[in-house]
Amino acid sequence: MTDWDEIARLAIAAIPAEQRRGAVLYLDRRAIAPGEAVATGRETLIADRPAALAFLDLAPEANWGHPCRYLLIDLATGAVRAAEATHPPFLRGAAPSLVAIAKGPEVPDWALAAPFEPPD
Repeated sequence: MTDWDEIARLAIAAIPAEQRRGAVLYLDRRAIAPGEAVATGRETLIADRPAALAFLDLAPEANWGHPCRYLLIDLATGAVRAAEATHPPFLRGAAPSLVAIAKGPEVPDWALAAPFEPPD
């Protein structure tokens, strides 16, 4: 069983506080299988082991192509791999397993693409 609150805390810890102030951090609460590819636009992250996907929107009030970051978090070790990008994983609609886990104080609620569910 995956502790999604712990995975959320690992994702939050991987982002410097100053980058979170005006950003939204999302977590897809669906395990990525070993060998599964996550297309980030510029590159593809491939899970070596079971992993979780987090996504940092650095300009949530803007339309897309702006800086953002994908995080692949190893579910066994907590190791994080990042890829810079310009588009989100939810251009065609957010997955039902996607939640916002951190939101900067300047980010309005209307800018969220998924429900806000911070870790306990």
